[in-house]
Amino acid sequence: MNHDSGSAKRIEPEILKPKDSGVRQHFDSGSQRDTRDGKGRFDLLPARAMKLVAMHFENGAKKYDERNWEKGQPLSRYIDSALRHIFAHLEGKRDEPHLIAAAWNILCCIDTEVRVGAGLLPEALADLPEALADLPEPVFCLSEAILRSALDQGWPPTAAVSLSADASSRAHRGVKDEGTSMTNPAFDSGKVDNDRIGDWIQTYAGKIFYPLDVRPWDIDPLDITHALALKCRYSGHCKRFYSVAEHAVLVSRECEKRWPDRPDLWLWGLLHDAGEAYLPDIPTPLKRMGIGCLEGVEASILDAVAAKFGLAPDIPPEVKEVDEAILADEAAVLMGPPPLPWNLRVPPAGIKIQCWTWEEARMQFANRWLELQPGVHS
Repeated sequence: MNHDSGSAKRIEPEILKPKDSGVRQHFDSGSQRDTRDGKGRFDLLPARAMKLVAMHFENGAKKYDERNWEKGQPLSRYIDSALRHIFAHLEGKRDEPHLIAAAWNILCCIDTEVRVGAGLLPEALADLPEALADLPEPVFCLSEAILRSALDQGWPPTAAVSLSADASSRAHRGVKDEGTSMTNPAFDSGKVDNDRIGDWIQTYAGKIFYPLDVRPWDIDPLDITHALALKCRYSGHCKRFYSVAEHAVLVSRECEKRWPDRPDLWLWGLLHDAGEAYLPDIPTPLKRMGIGCLEGVEASILDAVAAKFGLAPDIPPEVKEVDEAILADEAAVLMGPPPLPWNLRVPPAGIKIQCWTWEEARMQFANRWLELQPGVHS
């Protein structure tokens, strides 16, 4: 029975013919069959989680009607409900099966979007904002929604942090007073600040950013997330695209693994390359030697990042150690045979490098940022 049209359809003879990819999978028994690559690995679906979601579908059928959701609901309604349940779970609420409800909404949203695209449901149901609806990856839309929703809730709710005198001098800016706001009304209005040093650039979030005169309120997590996801490590000289955002997530997770009681290291691990959101990828040899003005500019940006998010000035040595250890892991996977030794000072961390797409890297970075909200690990 076709539940989209409400009428039975005759199965054409062509449909009964097995599809042939031309690629065979061979077994030790001598048997062979068509490859399963690209067809989905249904055997990898988490059985326990899928059973709980199936029970949620059953409860919904009892409460409303069989296949009620298949009649069509706006995508925005699914997204809103999924996010509400996710944040309820993060707040520690266990009055409902919030994660299961979120999964249900996401699954129904995916199916609805597919059927709208196939012309089986009205286009009006695809009511996400145009800037998001046109993106190739729905998961990309959800990533931005999650991150921006977290920011709209006021994260991080830390006290304002003063910049050190040395940082203030190096960045050509005044020291921020304790307790003052981390936002600048004049800046947020989009007006050019004539008191700033140098020229400005426009960021992804539509902000004005002065690379030579950075203030804490200039820093926007959405800008960092988006830009680092699009930046390729090693100045692009690697076998595959490898995002700075993926590297940052791996460093953050490894810091948590090594120092489970140091959330400041986890956050610094995620943000240690945040300066590259506004600058080119600076190769490690140049960073070690402190050559050129870019090194000083990156340092001033990181000072503003530290002040914005309540971190101690300067990247901790523990984070630098993990950064170099993962560099060794990356070199083995991403680079060809070295013409000369790299002279790395620490052994590899043993991290698996996955080479996420920039969309996946953006989502993973945003989700990691969400995990590091104050209170999530308490």
